[in-house]
Amino acid sequence: RPLKLGTITFGSFALLTVILSAVGLYGVLAFSVTQRAGEFGIRAALGARASHLVRNVVGEGIAIVAVGIVVGAAISWYASNAIAAILFEASARDAAPYIAAAAIFGCVALIASALPAWRATRIDPASALRAE
Repeated sequence: RPLKLGTITFGSFALLTVILSAVGLYGVLAFSVTQRAGEFGIRAALGARASHLVRNVVGEGIAIVAVGIVVGAAISWYASNAIAAILFEASARDAAPYIAAAAIFGCVALIASALPAWRATRIDPASALRAE
């Protein structure tokens, strides 16, 4: 019973971490798109396709998450000795959890950057030029 409670607790904290990181990344990218509305409008006025604007915003989100993945993996690899004693039939340095976490956060980055990227394509070039 205590093992099940610990598993549920760790799983809940992991889910909360994923949700908070998605909301935080969305907030950063939405703010960035709002701040760069003039730039996106000018790019659209000069003929940039919507796919280029989307690639720009999504690429920014992926870059932020990639740095987080590298730093987080390095810290967890270093700190893995501290939790090795409480793991049963598993190594603290198995590659599978690291790969799974990187894949999950990569998907979170794509999903969290989708709405700000879509908003970047909806900026009116004429109003952006007037604002500049």
